[in-house]
Amino acid sequence: SLAGETTAGQIAEFLDHGTSGGESFADFMKRCAAGTDGTCRPTPAVLCGRQLAAFAYAGIEEQLASSPDLVLAFEEASREAFLGRQMGAFQTDTNTRLEWLKSSDFPAIVTSAVKNHTENLLESWAANVLEVHLGVLAGQFDDAGLAVLSQPAFGPSGAAARKTLLLEMSQSWRGAADALSLAAARWNQLFQDEATRATKASFVNRRMFDLYLVAGLLSDFNRASGASFASGSFASGFSQLM
Repeated sequence: SLAGETTAGQIAEFLDHGTSGGESFADFMKRCAAGTDGTCRPTPAVLCGRQLAAFAYAGIEEQLASSPDLVLAFEEASREAFLGRQMGAFQTDTNTRLEWLKSSDFPAIVTSAVKNHTENLLESWAANVLEVHLGVLAGQFDDAGLAVLSQPAFGPSGAAARKTLLLEMSQSWRGAADALSLAAARWNQLFQDEATRATKASFVNRRMFDLYLVAGLLSDFNRASGASFASGSFASGFSQLM
């Protein structure tokens, strides 16, 4: 399923050769974030292959020669399935934070206009950064992901692939937690009416609970795989949200 063009391959190709039209890296990443014409998006074959590898591995009751290959195939397909969205979210995050810094330099006489501009930026950021990170994390913990993680790792190469998979999931958790923390801080600063604050607080509380559940699962999986170090950021992630 990864025999054709991949997200990592598209990014590497751009860095090595650029595009015929002289497109900037920022513009390329915008296309990557938006998935324009399928840029940085997994093919149906990748998504299908991820599912097949997961449930084939979950059906194994004892170690087979193909067991490590199935975990590796799932790990590679999972990275391809989510990499483009994550890269796009990080690029959008960087650009939006620069816009926030620029807006802080406006004179006080345009406070109302700046507030409206900031609200629009925050709404766009929430849709293109926060929701993407939360969606990627949820996607990684779908039925296929849980089917693989619920099985023991077979052999050294299978164990190594499992640790890599868990590390990437832990990094996704941290990305989601950091984004939610920033959203909570920005909403708290920007909105003063009780109704809006209550709505945002309810959203943050629900997402914190989701992150708490996922952190518990990841901690158990990391511990069982000898990768407890990957859980080290969970406590600090929650401390930012409290």
